[in-house]
Formats: sequence, C-alpha cells, structure tokens
Amino acid sequence: MNVPDTTLRAYVAERARQLASERDEDGLNSLLEEIQQRINIDVAIEEDHPPLEIEEARYVLVVVEAWASVISDAMVRFYGPESPLKQTLAGWSASIITRLHQLYNVLGRALGFAGAALGAADFGISAGFPWGVSVSLSWPITP
Repeated sequence: MNVPDTTLRAYVAERARQLASERDEDGLNSLLEEIQQRINIDVAIEEDHPPLEIEEARYVLVVVEAWASVISDAMVRFYGPESPLKQTLAGWSASIITRLHQLYNVLGRALGFAGAALGAADFGISAGFPWGVSVSLSWPITP
C-alpha cells in the first residue's frame, strides 16, 4: 500500500490543468486511467485478504483518502468553477463516470477492509460534481 508520491501529484495537477485549457475530456479520461493503473498497484487488496490490524487499517484509510484527493484534484482542475471548460460543457461525460466507477471499486475494497477493522458501521466513496471524490466512514452512536 502506497500513497501517491510528490512526482505523481505534481504531474496530475499540471496535466489536468493543461487538459482543461485544451478542453480535452478524452485526455482527462486517459489521465484517470493512468491514476487507475497506479491505484491497481498501490492500493489493491485481494478479496481473501485477512482482516487488518488497527494500525494497518488506519494507514489503509490514509492511502485511500490520499488517492481520492488526487482523483478529486484532477476532476476539479478540469470541471471546477475556474476551469475554462465550464464555459462550454455541462456535466461529466459517460466515459468519465465509468472511469470513476472503476476507481471506486478498487478504493472501495480497501476502504471496506479498513472500515471493518476500525469498527465503522458504514463506509462509502461518492462523487459530486464538480469536486470529484469523497471518502466517508461512519460509526454507530450508542447512548
């Protein structure tokens, strides 16, 4: 499990800015695919992975949130209020939504393992236009 390194974070920021200025939604999909390839390596947890210890689960949560923030950064640079694309195109394309679903699946599996170890009652990864991806865990409240 690895968080995204500084080099990748800088690359995503610059590439997403460039793609937005070019209004290149296919290019954004390719950038998200690059991120997905890294996530498949750096975040993947197999279905039969044994339960995580608490400290391990906390680190997995950090990893999931770090990768979600990289995805969100690319999305907001491309679709956010300051994006040049905002002037010409509404909403996300079907290919971007499909790519986000693929990203959620990998991050969601890891989040599920972390949530279970941390005693979360529920967990989720969601998308919100234009800001991108959010990660959430919730715990039961006992009186």
